[in-house]
Parts: sequence; C-alpha cells; structure tokens
Amino acid sequence: EYRAVNVLVVNPKALAKPQAVSDDEARSYYTRVKDTRFGTPEKRSVQQIIFPTKEQAEAASAKIKAGASFDDVAKENNIDEATLNLGTMTRGEMLDEATADAAFALPEGGVSAPVAGRFGTALVRVTKIEPGKLKPFEEVAGEVKAEIALERARGEIQALHDAIEDLRAGAKPLTDI
Repeated sequence: EYRAVNVLVVNPKALAKPQAVSDDEARSYYTRVKDTRFGTPEKRSVQQIIFPTKEQAEAASAKIKAGASFDDVAKENNIDEATLNLGTMTRGEMLDEATADAAFALPEGGVSAPVAGRFGTALVRVTKIEPGKLKPFEEVAGEVKAEIALERARGEIQALHDAIEDLRAGAKPLTDI
C-alpha cells in the first residue's frame, strides 16, 4: 500500500531576495565589514632596538639624527638580527600597542623617536610597507546584497516555521497550509 507524503522544503536561498536590498543598505554593510571581508590590511616590516633606560634610547636617537645608521646603533648595543627584526605584520598582529602606533605612523625607512613600550623604551624602524588592498563596493555589491538577503531570509524562515506549526497544531493538513 502506498501513501502520499507531503513535504514542504523551505531554505534561506529560496526565500532570499537580493534585488530587494537597497544600495544604501548594501553600502552600509560593506562599510562595516570591508576591512575584514573584502580587503587585506596594510603590513609593515618592523625592526626595534629596546634599551634598558629611556636615557639610553634618547642618546641612540640623537646619534641617528646626527648621521649614524640604525644598524650601527643595533650593533653597538649587541642586538642580534633575530632580536632586531619583529617581522612583517599588520597593526593588529603587533604585541605592543605603542610600538604599533609608532611603526604605522612612520614612512618606509623611517626611525621613530624613543617609544615607551611594554618591553622597555625602544627605537622603531620600518623597512618595508606592503599597502593594504580593498575590493571596491561596485565589485562586490552583488555579493553584499546576497548576504544581506540571506540573513533576512533566515529570520523569515523562523517566522514561517512558527506560522506553519501553529496551523498544524490546529489540525490543518500540510497541503492546505
């Protein structure tokens, strides 16, 4: 004996209406998420020399201003290559906020004034800047609208589910619903 089975399948993609999302809504969403979703942040190759005292850092800074190289000051203070180079990082990847602020304010090749950081007073140098990249809104507008529509549809599914359950509780058959 065969019985008919009625099934109602509803998913967010079926309900999503990207065309109903306005450009203003899409731009607002894009502005909030663009740095993490549609771009890569700027990275900088950073070196630092940490000094035991603020006075030593100020003396080293004066030497550099007078013409000594950052590398010479590092050698004079027995700073090895591994200690000197922090690596290539985004601002958020840097452990010390004061060092990050200094590094991301410098031009390529620039040396900071003494910076009072978490690990002591340091001189910071930026050896390379890798600019961040960002996809323009126009390039991702369709994707943004689809995401917003999908999120809205997820909310609609819960409301639709509740309405169907209410009707079923009243003994309405699924075919009528």
